[in-house]
Amino acid sequence: MFDEKTKSLFTGDMICEEGVLLGFDHSTSVSEYKKSVEKIQKFYMENDGELILPSHHKLPVAVSIFERYIDLCNKIIDRKTEGTYIDDGLSQGLFVKENNLQMIYNKISE
Repeated sequence: MFDEKTKSLFTGDMICEEGVLLGFDHSTSVSEYKKSVEKIQKFYMENDGELILPSHHKLPVAVSIFERYIDLCNKIIDRKTEGTYIDDGLSQGLFVKENNLQMIYNKISE
């Protein structure tokens, strides 16, 4: 959701400083998640966004969070980093932590 008056982007669970969970059966792949981050980044920039407010963790987050997630996704897609299996009781999959971000994922591409 984007508030045009305050130029605030409310990202829900999509962009959080401490991580995203793509470790459920119904979760998207890392490559599809990356495309979504690129789309929301483009929207934010084209609409002169001023504030990014996720649902969890640190509020607000810096605009650099888009590039950090894109970079993390690229490293996973290009196999430059690989997660370690984790089952945290909520989701399960491969866990990576880099550049102050965390991700649990099951699928790299669709």
